[in-house]
Amino acid sequence: MLPTEGFDELWGHAIFQWPYCRRWEVKDRPCGYIARAGKAPNLLPFALQLRGWTRELVVFTGGDFAIAEEARLQLQAAGVRLETLPVARLVA
Repeated sequence: MLPTEGFDELWGHAIFQWPYCRRWEVKDRPCGYIARAGKAPNLLPFALQLRGWTRELVVFTGGDFAIAEEARLQLQAAGVRLETLPVARLVA
């Protein structure tokens, strides 16, 4: 669980730990991925996989870690928006 306002209220119906559980059911709807610093090496392949389920994907890093320029360019080329500002709260 994240210590972010709105997280607990959205968990299980708008926020999912693994996209494999529910992502197909909400295919083609906007999606956000909150990337954690410890998972930074997996960010690019995971974001590109998520992009296969939606045309509108935003990856939120919260400014917790740097993303290599090559990875930024690959995300941009895939139509993935990158948001590096901290996430203050989550709203459905």
